[in-house]
Amino acid sequence: MQLLNTDNDQFEKLAECQKVNQQFMQLVRFGDPQELKKFAQEYGNAWIKVRLRERAVMRKLLMFGNVTVSDRNVQRNTLDDTLVYMKDIEPFSRAASVVTIRGRGEAQYIEGKRYAIPFAKFVTPLFMKDENELLAYDLPLNQIIEENSAKDLEEKQDAIGFAKVNQIIADRETLFAGSAKVTGNGEITKEKILDLFNLLDQRRLVADALVMTWTSYNSFLKQTLQTFGDPLLSEIIQKGYTYDRILGRKVYISVKNDIIDVLNSNGSGMVTKRRVYAFAAPRYLGDFKVLNDTKFYIENRFGTVMSQLSEMAAIGFGNIHAMACLEMTV
Repeated sequence: MQLLNTDNDQFEKLAECQKVNQQFMQLVRFGDPQELKKFAQEYGNAWIKVRLRERAVMRKLLMFGNVTVSDRNVQRNTLDDTLVYMKDIEPFSRAASVVTIRGRGEAQYIEGKRYAIPFAKFVTPLFMKDENELLAYDLPLNQIIEENSAKDLEEKQDAIGFAKVNQIIADRETLFAGSAKVTGNGEITKEKILDLFNLLDQRRLVADALVMTWTSYNSFLKQTLQTFGDPLLSEIIQKGYTYDRILGRKVYISVKNDIIDVLNSNGSGMVTKRRVYAFAAPRYLGDFKVLNDTKFYIENRFGTVMSQLSEMAAIGFGNIHAMACLEMTV
């Protein structure tokens, strides 16, 4: 399976960490502020390119990539001064939809041959840390990015991405009940997941990937001997389910219960409805484009180290029928 909350070994290949950290701390305490910014931003940007592409759910599901203003699909919006990414709508798609951000009006479902996905700026909160406290970290720059910037950025993007997915599914259910959602009560079973697959498979699409939380994954593992078979069940009991597919489809497991599942309204954090999403392959689902590169800013002002991430991103779903949801009431 592909876990979305574990460390990435590729980070270790970027540099000898101790050497980099020593350089960084020397610049924090004694170096020129401009040298600090240049060193930390170059190092931080290189690390972000590896890290963010491995963690956020939406970046795995959609056609992800970096573009520049010279890309022929990047054009000026006809209505204002912003940039948009032009994308052809899949031939069998009835409509496309885009994610709108920061107060823009909600876009209608788009029909035709192509649609425009607006770029919007994502900015994390400004993180501030005293340089003396920074010395306590074993991996100072890594800790700043990992704990205070990367997670904030990816959670914002996943939150608005799944909010749009939920809106699309709800609208389809209003028009055509049973076309986008499978419901039930109790644990998640193989039969229910197969019903979820059929919502895509019957539309000239194939369910390519599942997204669920750990609580939903644990629910699915409450299967009988007849479901798993004796040898596999014995392996699961000893090692857990170690495969990256369920019933032949890829599975992404996330810790983001508050984004994917439905939680109790009393603030207890308990899950009331487990959700499992099925998506078509990225080329049939949509696009996630980042304009230029993600930027990591860092500065030392009077002994306070401040850092922030920013990114111009465009997120669009080229086929509103390329997604479906299984919702099980607990």
